[in-house]
Amino acid sequence: MDNATWPTFLSDPRQILDLYDQPPALNRCDLFYVHIDERDTSITFGFETRELPARPRQKWKKKPFNSIRFFISFTGISRIRINGWESPGEKEVEISRHGEDELTVHVTSKASELSNASDLAFQAESASLTHSAAQLMAPGSGP
Repeated sequence: MDNATWPTFLSDPRQILDLYDQPPALNRCDLFYVHIDERDTSITFGFETRELPARPRQKWKKKPFNSIRFFISFTGISRIRINGWESPGEKEVEISRHGEDELTVHVTSKASELSNASDLAFQAESASLTHSAAQLMAPGSGP
């Protein structure tokens, strides 16, 4: 996947394209949150980036900020496969179209001194940006 094209897989790409001319590549973001909800058959990823938007929301401009958090929720999950999962670790995120009605999502983590290699893969019916927020992070922390 061309990492810059991930917004095209969202049900409403404007949710991120209204903020960024060039959205941050998911592989350059910190995947800090993964929530698997078996009741709603959904998986939510939380990403954090220091790549600031060209057009921040008006309410964000009221306070200083140096990072953006955004959450992508995948619904209609099937064929989930998890092979270990540890944090911290550099994660590689790939989203692609599988047929006309499904997305394939694959997250891999390289082995490091602190963790083993791992991966998470699944099919999803849809993806949407569910929340985004600006925040002020301490120097030297985060992505």
